Amino acid sequence: MRFSGEVDWVATIDVQPIIDWILPIDFEEWPQQTRLEDGAIRPAMVTDLSWHDFGEQVSDAVAETLQHYPGCRAANVMLTVVMPRHNIPPHIDQQPPYWVGRIHIPLTTNDESRFIVGESAHHMNVGNSYIVNTEVMHAVENAGSTPRIHLMFDINA
Repeated sequence: MRFSGEVDWVATIDVQPIIDWILPIDFEEWPQQTRLEDGAIRPAMVTDLSWHDFGEQVSDAVAETLQHYPGCRAANVMLTVVMPRHNIPPHIDQQPPYWVGRIHIPLTTNDESRFIVGESAHHMNVGNSYIVNTEVMHAVENAGSTPRIHLMFDINA
C-alpha cells in the first residue's frame, strides 16, 4: 500500500475556508521562524494543532483526503511556508514501516513554485491534494514573488 511513485494527484479539495483563515495571520506569528541576513523572517512550519485553532481549521480537508485511503489515518499534520525566492534543500525523509505517503494540499502558490522529486519538477495547484513520496530525494523551490503555503500530513496504514 506504500506509495512508490513520485507525485500523484489525489482529489480536488475545497480549501477556501482554510485560505480565508490563514491569510490574515501575519508571518511574524508563525512558530519556528528564523531571521535571515537581511532581517526578513523565514517561517518554517506549524505542527501545533492548537495554534490559531489550526487543527479544527484543517480537519475537513484532512478527512476529505483520507476518504481516498480507507482504513488509514493522518499523522504529523503541519502547515509549511516557503517564502519568495527561498527553498528547502534536497533531502530524504525516513519513514516508519506503516507509512503510506505524504499529502500536500497547496493553499497559496505561484507559477514559479516547484516540488522537485528525483529529476522531476512538479507544480501543485491550489484546490488539489497530492500524494508524494518523501523517501526519495526531494526539494522545494519558490522562485516566485509570493509565499507558498501547503497543508501537509502523513498517511499511515
